[in-house]
Amino acid sequence: MSKPDEVLDDDEAVPFLLDLQTTSTAQEREILKSEHSRQLAMDGIALPQTSFDLAYSFVRSPHKRDQEQSLPILLELLSEHPSRSRDCLFYLALANFKLKRYAESRKFNNQLLRLEPQNAQSRQLRSVIEFQVRKDGLAGMAIVGTLVGSCVGLACVIAVVRYVQVEGRERAVLAVWMVGEKLMKRFGWKG
Repeated sequence: MSKPDEVLDDDEAVPFLLDLQTTSTAQEREILKSEHSRQLAMDGIALPQTSFDLAYSFVRSPHKRDQEQSLPILLELLSEHPSRSRDCLFYLALANFKLKRYAESRKFNNQLLRLEPQNAQSRQLRSVIEFQVRKDGLAGMAIVGTLVGSCVGLACVIAVVRYVQVEGRERAVLAVWMVGEKLMKRFGWKG
């Protein structure tokens, strides 16, 4: 499965991909947390830019717990500072994507696309979300198929063991052989 063309070929993909691929350092996050806490202690409120910078560093963190911490900060900024809705919606979508919450990621990204239908980063993120959903869906189907196949195989083994206990070994081998031939004929397999 190839990555979406919109993500790979578009020259504007570089800034978006950097946000998705770069990480913030522990030192950067600590400095921003300290400044955020200092502002809260001093004035009872942190500046919107300080809060956004902290949330942005959390989104870019390699740690899921930090990515989780970005969500309430961004949601608060979104509700209290509508002028920041573009950035908040985008990074809410990105944080949820990194947390593999694709439905939430889609929801925030779609809100941004309603505000700015031509937003290149948001359109690229939409392609990446859809690609990941398809990829994870195929992996999930493969896992389910393997589990179903394993259960069927186990059921067959149990049936053979019980048949052997009741009917004897020779009759069980003959029954398994006959079932195998019927399955091969049914599915057109040649043995």
